Amino acid sequence: MQNKIRFLGLALIGLMVTFDATPAAAYLGPGFGAGAISAIIGIVASLFVALFAILYYPIKRALRRRRAKDPQQAATTGGGGGADDTPS
Repeated sequence: MQNKIRFLGLALIGLMVTFDATPAAAYLGPGFGAGAISAIIGIVASLFVALFAILYYPIKRALRRRRAKDPQQAATTGGGGGADDTPS
């Protein structure tokens, strides 16, 4: 029982010390704000680029497969006319 009271007393003292913070006498100029905003924009942009890089090739491959299976497009374009269409 005494250990519980001692723990609660120490916890209360810890909370009082934590929440009795005085304001800092520091100035953060506009350069800090601009740098923080730039860093956030850079992180968000890198996440979008990474997502695009991961999803680009599977989507590109699926579109190529769909085009290859479309017989009407092959008939109107003459089969592509590439090096693969030459008879052997």
